[in-house]
Amino acid sequence: MSQQPHHHPIENLSLISQVIKESVTQAKDLTKVLKEAEHQPYVLDDTIMDRAVKQYQEGLEFVPIYREQLNRWQELKLTDSQSTQVTELQKDVNTMQVLYTDGLAMAKKMGEFTIDKVMGMSDLEIALKSLSMKGFKF
Repeated sequence: MSQQPHHHPIENLSLISQVIKESVTQAKDLTKVLKEAEHQPYVLDDTIMDRAVKQYQEGLEFVPIYREQLNRWQELKLTDSQSTQVTELQKDVNTMQVLYTDGLAMAKKMGEFTIDKVMGMSDLEIALKSLSMKGFKF
């Protein structure tokens, strides 16, 4: 991120809440799709895995921005409702960070075994790689 983040007034709480919740949902959805292919990553190609890695990396870039925004709001005099919502959003951001971090690690590992990579391996390389990846199935 090359630009400085734009900090929002508390009046934008519902907008930021929607953005954070949608980000968590997207991270869960992407992770679910990858988990379905986790033991057969060769059904995916480099383009798909590169896109997944990029999505996880971009999501992680927003975590500190969301945290800073929520911390700024926490310092304000909030209504009980606003305070509760900000606290819940902080939990959502923590969840988001875990999803993006774990998903990124999984995507990078799976990226070693895409159909594009497997097609470029010798039989010996495939055998050695498959032994090193728990649950890998050919």
